[in-house]
Amino acid sequence: MRAAYKLILAIFAGALLAAPTEAQLAKSGKYTGKTAFNPAGGQSYELEKGHVFLLDMLPGLFLNDVAGGFIDQSEVKCPRATDIVDGRLINSHGYCIITDKDGDRAFLV
Repeated sequence: MRAAYKLILAIFAGALLAAPTEAQLAKSGKYTGKTAFNPAGGQSYELEKGHVFLLDMLPGLFLNDVAGGFIDQSEVKCPRATDIVDGRLINSHGYCIITDKDGDRAFLV
């Protein structure tokens, strides 16, 4: 029984060492930039007098401070949900999905 476990472990370790380099994270590091958003229409719901719940999407473009740098000119889509009570923002929650020209994606909360 022990020999079988050692064999399975050896096969698993060999498979990990033989993994192609493409499986490893190719892009990492620090970067700065700006996102240009073009607010799209959303759907608002009046839950009660003065309380509005809004579902919308913020599409845009990420512009790295270094032209041609990491995820420069990548598409950005940010779906979000927002609570507004008596004209004041109470809560807003969403995610941003950044897709580069190669189809790689990054996610932000």
